Amino acid sequence: MIELKHIHSQDNPKFKDWQKLLSRKYRDREGLFLVEGEVLIKDAIKSGGEIVSVIVSSQEEEPTKTINNILSVCDIEPKLFMLNGELFKKLSQTENGRLVLAVAKRPNAERSNACEGIGNSGNILILDRIQDPGNMGTLIRTADAAGFKKILAIKGSVDPFSPKVVRSAAGSVFRIPIEFVDDINYLKRNLERTSNNDGGKTSIRIVATSMNAENDYWNADLSGPVAIVIGNEGAGISEELLDISDIKIRIPMTGTIESLNAAVSGALIMYEAFRQNNNTL
Repeated sequence: MIELKHIHSQDNPKFKDWQKLLSRKYRDREGLFLVEGEVLIKDAIKSGGEIVSVIVSSQEEEPTKTINNILSVCDIEPKLFMLNGELFKKLSQTENGRLVLAVAKRPNAERSNACEGIGNSGNILILDRIQDPGNMGTLIRTADAAGFKKILAIKGSVDPFSPKVVRSAAGSVFRIPIEFVDDINYLKRNLERTSNNDGGKTSIRIVATSMNAENDYWNADLSGPVAIVIGNEGAGISEELLDISDIKIRIPMTGTIESLNAAVSGALIMYEAFRQNNNTL
């Protein structure tokens, strides 16, 4: 039999803790974040995510069924709560009536500058101050689908564990490691670089888009480990990252269009790298 702890007051300590997780500051500090909706919660669990608590709204018509559906994929039963409907709305970040939330442990709870081991582990994605949650989530999801092994988020990027990004990424935040980089110079020192006398050692090349590049993205050599940089929606890729890039490419466009959406650009380039590395047509 399911036992739900009922919470009715906004002064309840648990509710206050959950509400704080709407702030990046507290998500960073606690190493926790919110996951909304039964489908996404189950996907998170199946992807290896650790769920601490499940919170169902008192306005949910079939709370027992919803909880049982989630518990059916759990190895360890989380704490279970029923929250007053009006209080639940203060936690919910969607408009389509999802009435169940989970508190999940962040896969990468500690902020890190570490780039150790990324040189030989396959393709990675570098996000340079991506601001839009939808773009961030779509880029994470696409990197996961295209077989990328890691994502590095440069300081100034939107939090990958914010509710809107988590929803847009559709569970991929649990499947692909995401690390934070505060210092581009540190990134430069620790990424393995291409050289002519590397003795055959596999190295990773940094790939950046530039309007002044001569090669279209499908003509560039993206085989082998590459680090693809996607820049800020307004400012593009920083000069610092352009300066340390090994390969500069462009996405050709006709008419008066000057740029594509960051997520679209990222998808095109990541899948070109996927095609070249898998010898697909």
